[in-house]
Amino acid sequence: MKHTATRLVRITVLMSACACVTYVAHVVRQEVAYVQAKVNKLASADTPRQVLRWPESVALPELGVSAPKTGVTIGTDD
Repeated sequence: MKHTATRLVRITVLMSACACVTYVAHVVRQEVAYVQAKVNKLASADTPRQVLRWPESVALPELGVSAPKTGVTIGTDD
């Protein structure tokens, strides 16, 4: 190989190594953020959860359960 070709190969290898290190650092940073979020969620588990509801003006009506038409009364044991 000529001197120029050797130099291009070395530059390519260096750039590939830098790209690999950058990618691994990115993945590790995401994993650390995920674990920290899990730990913080466990720490805040003792706080009461807030139930999110639609405002009454835009909420759909809730579906009710109707009694079957067989004449059986709900709540009685036979």
